[in-house]
Amino acid sequence: MHLNYDVESVVVSSTICVTLILFRIGYRLLSRCRIHSRCHRSWASDDALMAFAFIPLAGRSICITLSFTLNPSQSFLSTAEAEILMRQTGKTLDEIEYNQILSQKLLIPARVFYAML
Repeated sequence: MHLNYDVESVVVSSTICVTLILFRIGYRLLSRCRIHSRCHRSWASDDALMAFAFIPLAGRSICITLSFTLNPSQSFLSTAEAEILMRQTGKTLDEIEYNQILSQKLLIPARVFYAML
């Protein structure tokens, strides 16, 4: 299934943010300060906040990706459009409706995760 440009940009930007956060967490955990000899940098409160920011970001990314995968158009189809989709995908009308409803329900936790950021 091919996702449209808007969906791909959301997924790509979320992936980039998650990767940057993971890189920062790993860097702060594994590296030593070599700026000067008296530097005693350790894990600080801002580092913990950055680490915890990964959880809502990952949750939002997963919810949005699943939502767009289940229903790329993010709309409810008319009967004619649903019949065309049934022929293209081999799914029943009940499966298509279930995917559309589940896709809309996944947007609620995605918004909650977004508010947590």
